[in-house]
Amino acid sequence: MKAITFDKIRFLRTIGLFSELTVFWTLLCIVADEFIGTNKVLVSGFGFLTLFATSIFLGQQIKIFTSLAFLVLLSVSTYLFGTFILEPLVGLTTDSMLLYSLANSLFVAVAMPTFLNKIINIEFRLATIIMTFFFLLLAYFIMHVYSANLNHALNFQPRLAVFSLFQFLLIIPLSLGMTVKRIPQENCSRRE
Repeated sequence: MKAITFDKIRFLRTIGLFSELTVFWTLLCIVADEFIGTNKVLVSGFGFLTLFATSIFLGQQIKIFTSLAFLVLLSVSTYLFGTFILEPLVGLTTDSMLLYSLANSLFVAVAMPTFLNKIINIEFRLATIIMTFFFLLLAYFIMHVYSANLNHALNFQPRLAVFSLFQFLLIIPLSLGMTVKRIPQENCSRRE
């Protein structure tokens, strides 16, 4: 018989690192906004995608350094596919943000746990996919409802809000999926 364990320290380390790096990068993007020039989205976006991968790499204590390059490549390629391939394909059929939100949430929810499973064993992959899908739909809903307030009332740049919110709501279910494991029952009795 197997029991379920949750590595709270790895989970909190991953979320904590991500939160710290996101705040730092967001502030850096706001301060350096005038100096970046015309490539603001490219620079800030690549930074957010890299810090997402770095948070997983350091938070989960992955020992193989090439995994960091794989994680960065996974983050960037997932974003590029969703933005430059999936969005235009959905746009050809309809001009519905709802359809794009569903399609992109499903794509990211399937792609990220599937490829992360190659580095870190995600034992509850289906549950992680389902949870990721709903968290990303929540991110789209929040952005739909509050995007005008973020932009006008707080003078917060939309690209920074989008990256921060989406990646925060993506890293939570992925971190849970990476830290919840099955262990044999006899190992449970030894721990007590």
